[in-house]
Parts: sequence; structure tokens; C-alpha cells
Amino acid sequence: MQSLPPVALCPCGEQFFFQTAPFTDNITGMSPRFYWSTAIIALILTVALSYCQRTRSRKQIFFNFCKVVLGMVLLVGLLIGVSQLLTAFGIAEQGFI
Repeated sequence: MQSLPPVALCPCGEQFFFQTAPFTDNITGMSPRFYWSTAIIALILTVALSYCQRTRSRKQIFFNFCKVVLGMVLLVGLLIGVSQLLTAFGIAEQGFI
């Protein structure tokens, strides 16, 4: 990947080099396939949970979807928290996840 010429200077004099990456989100730099795969995993878990509970109504399926999404958010938050604790205690280096 080639760097574009610097287009801005920081007040401290540092040059900013902007790189282009195809098919990425402008904010996080992640590929759309990660968003799609997360949505598909949430959908599969929702269908499996609804099937196991024998739910038929849309309202219950929606609540199951909310539970699945909340669980995924909690799991990611837990992983980020543990990584921050390991970094704070000096067990791991910054940015190991």
C-alpha cells in the first residue's frame, strides 16, 4: 500500500500520511465482511434460541434477538475489560488484542 503525500501538518510539525484501503469503513477501518458475519451469527443464534424455546410470535423472536445482541455486546465488553486489566497489571502489552 502506498502512502499519499502529506496533506496536513500537526502543530508539533509531524506530517500526516493518509493511506487508502479498499472496501473499508471510514471510521473503524474494518471490512464490511466483519459486519455481515456478525449479523449472520446473531441471526443464527436468534433462530436457534427461538427454536429451542419453541417460540412462534414475532415479539418473542425479537426479544430473543435483543438477548443475543446484548450477550454479544457483553462478551466483547468483557474481553476488552480483561485486556485492559492485563495491560494495567503489566501482564500484557498495550494493543495485544
